[in-house]
Amino acid sequence: MNDVSRPAIVILMLAAALVQTSVVWHFPLFGIVWLPMLQVVTLLALWYGPAGGAGWGFVGGLLLDAFSGAHWGLSALALTVAGFVGGFAVSVVQPNRAVLAAVTTIWIAVVYFILLGALLITFDYRFSYRDMLLQMALPTALVNALFAPLVVFVGFRFLEIATGSLSARRR
Repeated sequence: MNDVSRPAIVILMLAAALVQTSVVWHFPLFGIVWLPMLQVVTLLALWYGPAGGAGWGFVGGLLLDAFSGAHWGLSALALTVAGFVGGFAVSVVQPNRAVLAAVTTIWIAVVYFILLGALLITFDYRFSYRDMLLQMALPTALVNALFAPLVVFVGFRFLEIATGSLSARRR
């Protein structure tokens, strides 16, 4: 990984965490929210693979935990696993980038919500796991999958410019 891209990625993740915790979570549409941090982790998992996806997922989760006031480490663990799973998708299949982004976003969102649910149960939160998956996780995953191709297209251009890959390819 090129060192030039790290500050740019951290700024991108800070922006996603701030938008998600200060704006998006407060205005759900029919109980469905757009999860910008999930989108960024999906992008980075597709760009860097399983290890990079897990690492950046951990960083993004810590930022979410810090800004949201949630249990410390809850989002960090969930996004670490989700980032690894998303990065693993790249090594298994190599379809069109837009299709891969949408499918990976659905997969990451479902894994994220399953892990969050399991972790919340350990803190003695009581809820219907089935209802959480059917009424919150799947609709949220589908809505985020609609944004995924655009986020990945713009994000890949951003990463190519930040890492110098775009200028090297044009030579």
